[in-house]
Amino acid sequence: MPLYEYECRACHEYCEVLVRGVETPACPSCRSTDLERLQSSFGVSSEATRQSSLGRARKAGSKERRDKQHAEMEAVRHHDH
Repeated sequence: MPLYEYECRACHEYCEVLVRGVETPACPSCRSTDLERLQSSFGVSSEATRQSSLGRARKAGSKERRDKQHAEMEAVRHHDH
């Protein structure tokens, strides 16, 4: 049973679906069957690529935290005025 990647044309969510036989896959978010099968990629992993990916994920997480803190400070500032 292959695992395919899809983009839902109805809600634009990306998902992976385990396809059994000839059944028509459905979007897990909105249950639409209007899915576009995407070209799947494969990965080659080494310690260097793992460390690189981990570094990018940490950097993205810290940016999200800063953005959230900034938004919270702005909300407090606007609430106080």
